[in-house]
Amino acid sequence: MVLISCNAGSTSLKLGVIEMPGGKTLASEKIERIGSLDSTLNFKDAAGIEWTRNIYIDNHVCAARAALGALKEEGIIKSTSGLDGIAFKAVHGGALTEPTLIDDEVLAVMERFITVAPLHNRVYLDVIRAFRQVAPKLPMVAVFETAFHNTMPEYAYTYAVPLEWKEKYGVRKYGFHGASHSYINKRIQELTGRTDLKVISCHLGGSSSLCALQSGVSIDATQGFSPQSGISMGTRNGDLDVYIIFYLVANGFTLEEINDALYTKSGLKGLSGISEDTRDIELAASRGDKRAELALQVYCYDIVKYIGAYWALLGGLDAIVFTGGIGENSIFIRAKVLRMLEHMGVVLDADKNQNNIPNQRISTEASRVDVYVIRTNEELMVAEKAAEVLSQFEGEDTQHA
Repeated sequence: MVLISCNAGSTSLKLGVIEMPGGKTLASEKIERIGSLDSTLNFKDAAGIEWTRNIYIDNHVCAARAALGALKEEGIIKSTSGLDGIAFKAVHGGALTEPTLIDDEVLAVMERFITVAPLHNRVYLDVIRAFRQVAPKLPMVAVFETAFHNTMPEYAYTYAVPLEWKEKYGVRKYGFHGASHSYINKRIQELTGRTDLKVISCHLGGSSSLCALQSGVSIDATQGFSPQSGISMGTRNGDLDVYIIFYLVANGFTLEEINDALYTKSGLKGLSGISEDTRDIELAASRGDKRAELALQVYCYDIVKYIGAYWALLGGLDAIVFTGGIGENSIFIRAKVLRMLEHMGVVLDADKNQNNIPNQRISTEASRVDVYVIRTNEELMVAEKAAEVLSQFEGEDTQHA
């Protein structure tokens, strides 16, 4: 079975062409800066052939078409008939959490949750519809980010609001970044040979969240009803006292203005006034920019605060794992976070951290808790779940379910 596994961001699209079972990646593509004159398409195949092109890509529909075109150009597929399906790392489907074949009803559910995850659901709807146009005969599977967190106990996912809000409207904590946290769970067990671990997975990137893992299952995650909550992120605020919104409305702001500010003008970008990219902010901070320094302090403070909370909930801790674009690459962020945990017995190996080699332990032998940097593979986890769904329908017509 050969699948395309799609991971769409607000300005990016990552695809892996994955052979299942086994998880061999036949090719991978990454399109970045969609909508910018600097947009690029990077291609890499299993033999190591790699190239990057500067190509103007206006939107995600164009990105999907460009990605399929490159796969055909490089001979990975002759046509879409050489594929068995397309898997999408879908974000929010409310009560619809299990991996499922995509039909019009699934798309309608995702439409209803656009207001909760506007940057994500809208993008995925665009990408899914684009692939349905280009490859209408291929079955497509939505692997929701919330599925991995179905193991959270009821008291962990229940908000202290009128109970009928949960029962009637689905107002509860869902947790996100499930594909990444589940991959970290799988890899840390492989690296240690243990399944009874107490782990905090730190997925740090433009969108960031932490997950408490106990013996292989999620017991809590920082993002809640929406991908907005938890720690501060690239352009999103993270946790916020909801009465700030009422206060701003009373002072003349519209809900549309507040929503836009909280999703696109907050977080690292809003605090620094520079960028949501930690590389830019770290450079500015090194030159004495006070706003940049504050942005980094807030971000690291949020991470440490939740590590402490999850350490207590887990009743101890075996490992902390850094992953995601920032977690895997920012030497500065990892060092700053871990220095704030030294009083709890966490000891960083500065040389290993500086080497920035993925899939290794960066704590010393004397450290009370092991610390790892692991390169996540969300596309693989999405492909595995999608293959399980499609295998149930082998021989049946699964076109748009």
